[in-house]
Amino acid sequence: MMAIMRMKEIEKLEGGELDAKLGELKRELGSERSAAKGVGRTANTGRLRELRRTIARILTFKNQKPAPKMEAKKAEARAEQKQNSNAGAQQTAGARTEQTQRPNAGAQQTAGAKTEQKQKI
Repeated sequence: MMAIMRMKEIEKLEGGELDAKLGELKRELGSERSAAKGVGRTANTGRLRELRRTIARILTFKNQKPAPKMEAKKAEARAEQKQNSNAGAQQTAGARTEQTQRPNAGAQQTAGAKTEQKQKI
């Protein structure tokens, strides 16, 4: 039987040790569940609950701990994306000024279409 781990203990472990501990806990949880179902012994529900929670603690810690290289790559990608979005905003602003130069172009087409419809009737 493995002792339940707290966050302080989990934080002290390295990556490989953490993965090994996680696998061990999952195997123990599986054997506890199968023993409770198959043999029919009274399940120690508190033990099952603590195993699940410890597994969740380890997974949460692993997901919170970013890799240093990946963090730098993400920062570069965000900076590049920001530059691209600024360039896109400038292009959009240019398109807006084109539209404002011909404000009644759409209205003239609509008026012409209306007169054609009246002539057909």
